Amino acid sequence: MQLERIRSDLDGQIRKIFQELFQYEGDIPIEFEYPDPQFGDLAIPCFAFAKNLKKSPQDIAHQLQSHISPIDYIQEVVVVGGYLNIFIKLSSLTWHVGNSPISSPEKKKIALEFASPNTNKPLHLGHMRNIALGEALTAILRSQGHHIIKTEIFNDRGIAIAKMMLIYDMFHRDEEPTIKTDHYVGQLYIEFEERATTQPELIPQAQDILAKWEAGDTYWYDLWLKLRNWAIDGQKETYAKLGTAFDEDIYESDIYQEGKDIVLDGLERGIFKKHPEEEYIYADLEEFGLPNKILLRPQGTALYITQDIALLYYRLFGESLCKGADTLIYITAFEQNLQFKQLFAIAQQLGIPQETLYHLGYGMFRLPSGKMSSRKGTVVNADDLIQEIEQRIQQTYFQDTQLTEEDIYNRIHRIARASYLYYILSTSATKDMIFDINSSIQLSGKTGPYILYTYARIQSVLRKYNQEPIWNQDVIYSDIEKRIIMKIAKFNEVRDHSAREYDPSYIAHYIFELAELLNSYYHSTPILKESDEQIKNDRAYLVQRAADILQQGLSLLTIETLEEM
Repeated sequence: MQLERIRSDLDGQIRKIFQELFQYEGDIPIEFEYPDPQFGDLAIPCFAFAKNLKKSPQDIAHQLQSHISPIDYIQEVVVVGGYLNIFIKLSSLTWHVGNSPISSPEKKKIALEFASPNTNKPLHLGHMRNIALGEALTAILRSQGHHIIKTEIFNDRGIAIAKMMLIYDMFHRDEEPTIKTDHYVGQLYIEFEERATTQPELIPQAQDILAKWEAGDTYWYDLWLKLRNWAIDGQKETYAKLGTAFDEDIYESDIYQEGKDIVLDGLERGIFKKHPEEEYIYADLEEFGLPNKILLRPQGTALYITQDIALLYYRLFGESLCKGADTLIYITAFEQNLQFKQLFAIAQQLGIPQETLYHLGYGMFRLPSGKMSSRKGTVVNADDLIQEIEQRIQQTYFQDTQLTEEDIYNRIHRIARASYLYYILSTSATKDMIFDINSSIQLSGKTGPYILYTYARIQSVLRKYNQEPIWNQDVIYSDIEKRIIMKIAKFNEVRDHSAREYDPSYIAHYIFELAELLNSYYHSTPILKESDEQIKNDRAYLVQRAADILQQGLSLLTIETLEEM
């Protein structure tokens, strides 16, 4: 019996006791906790019941203890303070089957928008967090049976792009990149910001270029296309390193004009307003408790919000693969929270239902040295960071080895991915974090390599066992074996919770705790040295199932395992 079924059965029993014993017909939320294993496998806090039932939590717990039916899966029911604690018979617990069906049969079409880079710089550390979240949520939501569309928009126009074009035209005309192409265009953007500090006249010149480009000037269009393609080609090389690809690519340059048309139509219909003096068009969002949002500049050029409106229309009403999605999830940095609140409010003004819109804003990503800045050139590029992680792993773990070059490369690649992906995903998406390379690559502590090492260690044990272990229901387990079994049984619950909360960190924490239990078991219990063949089989089966769950959990974080480290 699955833990989900056990909790559901207990929930029904307790509600029935409330009705029959206390004559209470109202709805009281019943919560389940996991206590210290010595006190039980499940705990029901009774404090929330006290007010409604007009009894003390301890009295309620004792009443429940004496009236819960003696069910096959219950070994013992005890009262600890205001808690009702339940010990489960492991023989009746379905722990040996991993990845069983999800609790909810509802399947949805969900569109995930992530990555969506600007085409004036290479991908950086922040993009790595964005993509790690997007890919992990894709895997987690697909594990629930949902149909996922991965979509992105290339922000390939705007004032930042015009700045890059101006610098190239003025100082690098006809120059070809001698470095990775997205890094080259990123240097053009940094050069503009550096020059503009002493040459402020460059700023209106860039604005003029943007207006000419939007007016269809062929010279600036051709230059824009060349630089844009350099940026995208380089960024897609980095995508390959990060293991990401998209079902749908959209380009801002293809849709921004539609955004202008929507805004102008909204102005005509009285939805939007025009400032009487400065003549920009804006959305009045006072009724939503939000600051007003400019939608078109006085000279008629578009802003990011203009593109966002057009993109929303395209996805809802155009030929997008996202059309008909039950939910559209935007994954961006927390700094854009206000932007999306304003976008969703504007959508409501335009008559677009908001039930399908969700913004996942992740916390700030810092270096130990401080906040990153594209303008100042203090951004850590994803390419450079991946290369440094791989180099440190090679220097730390592969200096003296008899492995082939291909084996070394494959192992370094997987360990590196595990290092940065686990480090990123083990922090809740909503929290700020500091990325520390040295901490991320350690073989001890809460790291991806530690979990890979645990999995590889168990595989080594199973290879030496050299036969397929068989599940035996009639086993007397030690305390640590019981803890491992209960941890395995909780996998589906953790996976489903991560899906509901759009937060992979729950899975990351879970697999680390399971890895710790497995390492403790490995050191404390002779698995292969056990003389009794049946006990040896049972122990091998236990660690095999635990390793399977480790692999499933890692795969939901898009981390591949290694059979040998």
